[in-house]
Amino acid sequence: MKPNIVYTLLEPSRTMLESLSLFRPSTLEPTHDPKMIMVIPGFMATDQSTVALRRGLDDMGHYVTGWDEGLNTGLDDEKLIRIAEQVRAMDDGFILIGHSLGGIYARQIAKMCPNVSKVICICSPVNLNAADAMTAIEVIYRKINRASAKTINEVSHAPLCESIHLFSKTDGVLHWAACQQPAGVNIEIKGSHCGAVVNRKVIDLIGNML
Repeated sequence: MKPNIVYTLLEPSRTMLESLSLFRPSTLEPTHDPKMIMVIPGFMATDQSTVALRRGLDDMGHYVTGWDEGLNTGLDDEKLIRIAEQVRAMDDGFILIGHSLGGIYARQIAKMCPNVSKVICICSPVNLNAADAMTAIEVIYRKINRASAKTINEVSHAPLCESIHLFSKTDGVLHWAACQQPAGVNIEIKGSHCGAVVNRKVIDLIGNML
């Protein structure tokens, strides 16, 4: 199974339209229980791509940071170790949020950090065995990522902490089934793949999960 070609072709314009939702105010009140959060961008994206999401969560009263690793060029063991060291220095209850490939990073880091209490994956290909077509994604992983075979083989294994997986049946980049964790918490959102991090409804949904 592959994403609907129509959704793929319309992905850029849909993302732009979804970003207009940011002009609407959040429906959430400021939190009385602020969390420490790191947001990790998707493949070939930087922290700039998650500004709207981070700003939205910051406005809710949370303490939010990007990953500060520049362009996400693929899963990299050295980056995993470096970020995990930073996360382990934080207090218990730390939360990791990742968009697309960033969600894979978030899950892997959570496996290395017992102080992480929750991982939220946004349109992340966590289930490489979802369909025959997913083998192509696995091939891409192996070609573009600077990660060990052990790390790649662990991608589909969920961390021990709470993990939530947001997926969209109108995703234009990944088939939605690949973004669901079997026997896990999977929540459907409406919208495009790239637009998920600039969508006010999705940002508020994530705020409600914290």
